[in-house]
Amino acid sequence: MIRSLGDGGSGTIYVDSMRLWYGEENLLNNNEFDGNNRVANNWEEQVALNATTDFEIITTSQGSKVQKIFGTGLKNGSYMGIWQDTAVSPGQKLQISGKINVENLQNARVQLYVDYMTAEGKYTMAPATIAEYSNPTNGGYITITGEGSVPSNAAYARVYVIIRALGDNGTGKVYVDSVRLCRL
Repeated sequence: MIRSLGDGGSGTIYVDSMRLWYGEENLLNNNEFDGNNRVANNWEEQVALNATTDFEIITTSQGSKVQKIFGTGLKNGSYMGIWQDTAVSPGQKLQISGKINVENLQNARVQLYVDYMTAEGKYTMAPATIAEYSNPTNGGYITITGEGSVPSNAAYARVYVIIRALGDNGTGKVYVDSVRLCRL
């Protein structure tokens, strides 16, 4: 906003990456999955060895964007999906949440998974914060939520949206929207 302090006031403003929120601030960037590539802006691909994966930004009938994540041929315990890092403070209590539409899962589950990293980029080995779901949602979205605490040696949270295999040849197709990581 430019506010005139007298007659004939003028000015120019350039704004980039402005965020407004109501309530608790989301620590994640681009939780609405805007972008034109396979994976939304500010998110990275996480692929699994020898698995077939597909990522796509889908525009819904309402005009919003969601992230499609598909994987097949996942070996037991392996996972694929998307991730991003965000700064956190030791001792914070956090909540991870997101809206998911599960088209199918076989020998797999979908997870919102938060790992904690040191300032040097190493895993803290502290328990992860996890929200997960294992059943089809029949074309609709449901919200999943998990809570955890940032360990004393963490500087970053690595936030994943993944399909994790529960047995060999894990397969899944999910759509995700409105992922949030908030302080409690």
